[in-house]
Order: sequence, then C-alpha cells, then structure tokens
Amino acid sequence: MSCGSVPSQRPPSSLGYVAAMLSMAAFDAVMTAIFAVVSGRPEAMFARAPEMALFLVVLTLAGARGIYGPVALCAAGRGDPAAAASRLTRLARDSAFWALFTGGLFSIWAFIVAPIMLFDAPPTSDVLALLFSRALVWIVLLPFLVYFLVHDHARLMLRWIFETYGVTAPPGDVRLGGKLALILGAGAVAPGLAVAATMAFVPPVSPITGLPRETIVLVTLLGGAVALSVAFWSVERAMSESVRSLTDALDAIRAGDVAPRLAVETDDELGKLSAGVNALAAALEESRSAESRSAAERAEAATMFHEAQKQSALGQLAAGVAHDFNNILTIVLGYTQSARKRMGEEDPSRKRLGEVLSAAERGRALIAQILAFARAGSPDRKPVDLSACVGESVEWLRATLGAAYPIRFSTPDTPAVILGEPASVHQIVANLCINASHAMAGGGRLDVWIDTLDIDGGRAEGLSRRGLPKGPELLVEATPEGGARAWVGVLHPGPHARLTVADVGKGMDAATLRRVFEPYFTTKAVGEGSGLGLAAVHGVVSGWAGAIAVQTMPAPADGHGTRFEVFLPLAPASGD
Repeated sequence: MSCGSVPSQRPPSSLGYVAAMLSMAAFDAVMTAIFAVVSGRPEAMFARAPEMALFLVVLTLAGARGIYGPVALCAAGRGDPAAAASRLTRLARDSAFWALFTGGLFSIWAFIVAPIMLFDAPPTSDVLALLFSRALVWIVLLPFLVYFLVHDHARLMLRWIFETYGVTAPPGDVRLGGKLALILGAGAVAPGLAVAATMAFVPPVSPITGLPRETIVLVTLLGGAVALSVAFWSVERAMSESVRSLTDALDAIRAGDVAPRLAVETDDELGKLSAGVNALAAALEESRSAESRSAAERAEAATMFHEAQKQSALGQLAAGVAHDFNNILTIVLGYTQSARKRMGEEDPSRKRLGEVLSAAERGRALIAQILAFARAGSPDRKPVDLSACVGESVEWLRATLGAAYPIRFSTPDTPAVILGEPASVHQIVANLCINASHAMAGGGRLDVWIDTLDIDGGRAEGLSRRGLPKGPELLVEATPEGGARAWVGVLHPGPHARLTVADVGKGMDAATLRRVFEPYFTTKAVGEGSGLGLAAVHGVVSGWAGAIAVQTMPAPADGHGTRFEVFLPLAPASGD
C-alpha cells in the first residue's frame, strides 16, 4: 500500500523527532550553563559550543536523517505506511544507538581528551577519576534521554498511521519490567556510581575547576534527576493513553460494538494487549457475521421448504382437477362431434356446436398447461430437433396472429437436437409468442431465433455465485437503464440450444418480472388470461434441466420490449 498523496489528517510534526535528537545538545547546554554560573566562569559555555555543535548537532542530525527517512516520506504522502510503521517500531532503539555513538564521542572528547590535551589538566589519579566519572554520566544519560523522547514521538506517529491508513505495527517483545530496569539502571545507578567515584577519588576541591566536590556531585545528581523525570513522563504518558484506549475499546465491545480497532502504539505488553483486543473484536465480528449468515440460511431453507410444499400440494391438486376435467371434456367433445356429424351443412345449430367444440379445445389446451405446470405430463423424453419443432410452431402462429404481428425466424445451419417432447416445445413457443403479441397492442414485430452455445464452467459458476443453485430459484436485478433482468434455473456446463423470443412491446418493471413465473399471476384483464402460460414454460424447462433468462425495458424508454431466452441442454451425440 502506498501513501499515494498527502493525507488530509495532519501527521505529528517531524520537528518532534528532531527535538528529541537535539535533546542531548539542550541537556548538555543547560548543565554546562549551570556549572559555568556556579564556578563563576561563564566563558566556559562558549568554549564548549564548537564541540557541542559538531558532535551533538551536526553529527547527530546527519545520522537521524537516514534513520527517520521512511517515516518522513510517509508523513509527506510519498512513502509506504507499512514500511514507516515497521521503522517506527525500531525508531527509539536505532536512534538511541546512534545517540550512544555520537554522545560517546562527545563525552570522551569533552571530558577526557580536551581537558588533558588542550587545557593541560594533570593526568593524576584524582583528575582521571573526576574526568571518567563525568564522561560516564554523559555517555549514559544522553542516549537515555533520546530513547524515551523518540519513543513518545514514535507512539504518536504509529497512532496517526493507523488512523489514516489502517496500518498497525506488529507488537514488539520489549517488557515493561525491562523499561523500568533501564530507567533505574541508566537514570539512577549510573549517576550514583559517578557520585561514588567523585566522593572516593576527588579531593574536597576539584583540581580542574577549583569548585567544591559537593558542587560537582549536586550538578551530577541534577542531571540524573532531569533524565529520570523525562523517562518517567514518557512511560507514564504511554501507559495512561494505552490503558484509556483499551478501556474504551472493551466498553464498546461490551456494548455490542465489535468494530473498534486499536493502534499498536507501544512495543511492550500494552501493545500486545491492543493487538489482542483487535483480534478479539475481529473474532466477535466474524462470529456475528457467521451467525447472521446461518440465520439467513435457515430462513432461506425454511422458505424453500414451505415453497416446495406449497408447489407440491398445488401441483397435486391441479393434476387431480385437470384429469377429472379432462375426462369431462372428452365426453363433451365426443357427444358434440357426434351430434355435429348428424346435422346438415346448413343447419344453424351446426355453427353453435362448432363454438362448443372450439371452447372445449381451449379447455383441453388449458388442461395441458395445468398438467405441464404440475409436471404430471408424460415423463418420456426423446431426441427432438428444436429447429424443426419451433419452425412448425412459427408457421401456425403466423396464421393465428395475422399480418399485424410479423414473425422473423432464423435457425442454425445444423440441427439443434434436445431431449424433450414436440408438444411441450410447441407449448413453450406458443406461450412466449402469444404473451409477446399481447404486450404489443395494435401490432408489432416478433423475433424468434435459435442458436447453440457452450456454457463453460466459468459462466455456470458465475451464476452459482449469484444465488441460483439455492432458493429463491428466481433471481431478479434492476438494470442501470431502468429495466430489469431475471434468471430462472441453473446453467450447467456443456453444449446448449438457446431459443430467443423478443418483442418491442410495453415491457415490464422489476416488480412485475419478479412474479411472472408464479401460477395464476397475470397482468391481463379478468377473463383474458389464466396466468398459467409462463408457469407452464417454467415447469417444462426446469424438468428438462434448462434455464430461462429474461431481459425487459418498460415503455416509454428507448429500446422498450422484452426478450426471453430459453436454454436447453443439447442431446448427447450418438455414441457418447
């Protein structure tokens, strides 16, 4: 991840890191000023300035620039926040090591080399004891100050990177006990050893400065107290803010909010606690999501079960009624045809009996639709040339619908052989085309064509991910243009024939499309439609392991109309 651009939230100023590194120079300047005032030699401050500037300013900042580079780039919006966070976890340690190097060079030069070589201090045992004790204190206290001040700046930067980019640093392996040991060892023990050496080896009056030995001890203790105060301030600030963040996060989790995330700001046990709270919140969020998914799946399964029960009961009822009604119609047709044959061509009742026969034939067609919906029709399936069957249906429909509804029909060059029944194919074509003609009140062109295609695993899997293998079986989506599309069934990999029927009618909205395959649902006026046409098509196609795709655009939008695509598996070639 790249920072990419300058973030809107201002990061902590890099001057904080510069100030932390320059704390060595500031500390030495203050201690030197105190010593110079006490000794009555203010010119000593100016004599110390060149070496302080060289070692504690120039050399220190030169190394600090390379150490802080990745962090500075990220703060400017040009670096990688992950790399910056990784560097920040080591920033205090690396900076302290560099401060130990530059501060050590400065202490050796200022307290040992310069007094003997430049100021002709006699290298006696008491002089060397005083010089080495002073150098020891500065070698320890200067990087000690840098470590804790840089640690506080790094903590603030880690929080900013987390809040701005969501990147958190891995918890470190430093222990709070180790930090306390460092504070006591460097901030108290080292100055104490220097004081003990001064009291043991230095005479009551310093042979170098002429100051009482007690004054040297007090200045040394003052420096240790300043360093201890800085260390305790840094640790206390980090602990109190980390504990407050942890408490707020746990209160939020207890209240049901599993979203809080914490920045891992410290490299000790508190940082590990923050990482643990993050892991706990993530686990609770995943558990809640899994519970929601499980509840949704249970509700979906219950809906599917009740829907299946309803469809089964409705199918059984419809099949029973259809069979009984079919028997009644058979008697009506038989007696009507017999009576009609006995009448002369000019008999006025012959025409009335013809109307009875037409009504009975329509009733028989309705029975066929009911049986197809109930899947109570003949289960026998055989190889059928889809192109030939659809061609026959189109010829019949041209004569039935008339010139107001011209049908443009095209087929592939090779036969499209499926496993099915010719009567059911005719039923599919008739229902789709008649519905299309009803959608084009006053006339309009119908396009009917057949093609073949291979449904690959990617397309089948893509539809599976959209919810088709599980209920609800119908998937409806609104299109950005204001129309809608739907899928019914599952497209399995393999060769398929596709029957397409397209009209330029009034189209449908998503709410209507969602119900078109429901039994007895119709948009026609009472007495003009049974609502079983598309339900019957759905029943036949589903029984043949096919699928239906619908795309529609309601009027008066441009390109309004509806297109049905029926996918049917091709029959295996002989010998397969």
